[in-house]
Amino acid sequence: MKIVDFSLKKKVTMSMVVLVIVILGLISFTKLGLDMLPDLDYPFITVVTTYSGVSSEDMEQNITRPVEQWISTVSGIKDLRSISMEGQSVVMIEFEWGTNLDFAAQDVRDAIGLYEMFLPKGAQKPFVMKFNFSQMPIIAYGITGGDMNLSRLRDYIDNEVATRLERIEGVASASVFSPEINEVLVSVDKGKLESRGLNINQVEMAIQASNINLPAGYMTENHREFLLRSMGEFEVLAEIEDVLVGVSRGGAPIFLKDIGSVIETAKETRLKLRLNGEPGIMMMITKSSGANSVLVARQVKKILAGIEPTLKQGVKFHVWLDMSRIIEMMSSKASQNILRGGLLAMLIIFLFLRNLKPTVAIGITIPLSIVVAFIAFYMMGYTLNLITLGGLALGVGMLVDNAVVVIENIFRHLQEGKSPMEAARVGTSEVGMAISASTLTTVAVFFPMMFATGIAGRLAQSLAVSVIIALLASLFVALTIVPMLAAWMFRLRLKKGAAATNSVTALGEDKFTPVRDHYEGWLRRALAKRKRVLLAVIAAFLLSLVGAAFLGKEFMPQTDNSMLFLKLSMPVGTNIEETDRITKYLEEQSLKDPNVITTFIQVGTSEMSAQDTASG
Repeated sequence: MKIVDFSLKKKVTMSMVVLVIVILGLISFTKLGLDMLPDLDYPFITVVTTYSGVSSEDMEQNITRPVEQWISTVSGIKDLRSISMEGQSVVMIEFEWGTNLDFAAQDVRDAIGLYEMFLPKGAQKPFVMKFNFSQMPIIAYGITGGDMNLSRLRDYIDNEVATRLERIEGVASASVFSPEINEVLVSVDKGKLESRGLNINQVEMAIQASNINLPAGYMTENHREFLLRSMGEFEVLAEIEDVLVGVSRGGAPIFLKDIGSVIETAKETRLKLRLNGEPGIMMMITKSSGANSVLVARQVKKILAGIEPTLKQGVKFHVWLDMSRIIEMMSSKASQNILRGGLLAMLIIFLFLRNLKPTVAIGITIPLSIVVAFIAFYMMGYTLNLITLGGLALGVGMLVDNAVVVIENIFRHLQEGKSPMEAARVGTSEVGMAISASTLTTVAVFFPMMFATGIAGRLAQSLAVSVIIALLASLFVALTIVPMLAAWMFRLRLKKGAAATNSVTALGEDKFTPVRDHYEGWLRRALAKRKRVLLAVIAAFLLSLVGAAFLGKEFMPQTDNSMLFLKLSMPVGTNIEETDRITKYLEEQSLKDPNVITTFIQVGTSEMSAQDTASG
């Protein structure tokens, strides 16, 4: 084969090719993202509408059903589901795989925009969002502030911490959530209002008209233009109190403070958050698509460790969700499996070849093939995740097959008296077509998986790409690098006067002869009773199919991630105080366990509930 001749004649060139491949592979490895699963653009869009203080039945009647009717006109919808909760409506839309979700989301917004004027007064504008794993937080903190008001703590963390974390490369957002939100409450004395001949609508319109910024054109000075605007938004409570709401019969101005009061208070919420028994707020960090989750989380922790000592006394951060730790643990296990698989493969090869140098030549196939896979992953935009690493682990055993066949044939020709160079050339050329056909046959098995649809198909696609790239790389290495190394290694042995069989071979020959003899005996008996053997194989195959029918099926295997999630549903009509009392008891019992590090309690619904519902 020409490629074999080229690799043997151009050793320096092939060595440089290997060096370039290794360098590019290592560079690609450092730039690859590290995630739990591949980036999947799920065909799901969620529409969330908030209407505070409304029961779930009214939410379904007045919000959910109308929204479903408006959305049903959008094309490409596969399934439509909804959940109506107290104060919240969540409509989940499933599209066909392959649908452009950017266009689909815009179609949904347009459909809602035509009818949103018919929503009840007080209902917020429906919020449309796409679901993507990259939007899930990689790390979440519970924050306690001692005696600080939770609403003020939220503003403080938002300004002093979140904005700095969002500057970190790879961080998409640092969102802060609080169960308490401050609002301005205007209380009007009905008697004073009516005695002055005013009504509540006049007061409302006066406040709205006074709380607005207006453009005022522009001015030119010394060849420069300045945009002008009037600053009319309220900054302090006194400005609201001084709003002119009317004029008395005698012409005297009537201010808001004359007929009522203005105070800052906490908005009524249906949510409570606690960290280890203390009231607190939450901050969730999401990463940019393609960023390395583990590296981003490390940077966040490093920056936060520097910020925390400078914060106000009593402000503490508690990690209650750290996906980077789970990802790191799982990827570490997958990497260890790849390493162990490679070492075991080399050990088995050594036991059968009983020669160290050919074993090393074969062993080089594994890291070189994996390095080539890293280059392909980077060029194709893949990340290192459980699926791609699993594909590499699956392919480790197959990566050495081609090299074993090549080395064994070269070794045979060497024993026949050929020179190392001639043995490498002839031995590799003889089996070149056979190992190419064998590799391409395996590739053909995985190739259709690249075109599978649905979520399982997308995951299988990543697995197939990993295996195919690694196998093709191993074929290239077996036809080029392995014969070159074999010729060089065997030539060194001959220069030292070594025979074709060394001491290791001689030492192990007597131990492997009985194994070979037993195998030969079993093989003769199997060939003599071919029908029985064939029937036994068919029976085993049928039994395996029957056994497969009783196996459990799940999307992902269960893992021990050191976290336990409990969802408590109370009877309809239970108020939040009673629910909170029950959860406090559960929390207290949990904290008594010395193995519990952190507890996070959420009672009621929040602005996070839509994300929780959409993500299952």
